Amino acid sequence: MKKRVSFTVDEDVYEGLKGVPRGISVSEVVSWFLRAIITDIQGMSDEDFRKFMDNDPRGKEVRKYLQEKLLPVLDKVDEGVGGVKKTLRVKKEKK
Repeated sequence: MKKRVSFTVDEDVYEGLKGVPRGISVSEVVSWFLRAIITDIQGMSDEDFRKFMDNDPRGKEVRKYLQEKLLPVLDKVDEGVGGVKKTLRVKKEKK
């Protein structure tokens, strides 16, 4: 099953897509590329992923952007989980 996804690309990427021959599905090319990247990074440790991203200056920018956008959200999730754990802590029965 295919799903529709919308995303934003840099202007040079957009212009490059205009040069793709008409008989080639941009959707299929993007799917293939994303599948390959996901396969490459799935088993990586955090350190390996950091090295992978830092090999390209654009990768560094993306990693920094993700950290700025996601870390505050993940911190809030962690705080919420901690609060739930405290609330649901099982009290030991007195014998």
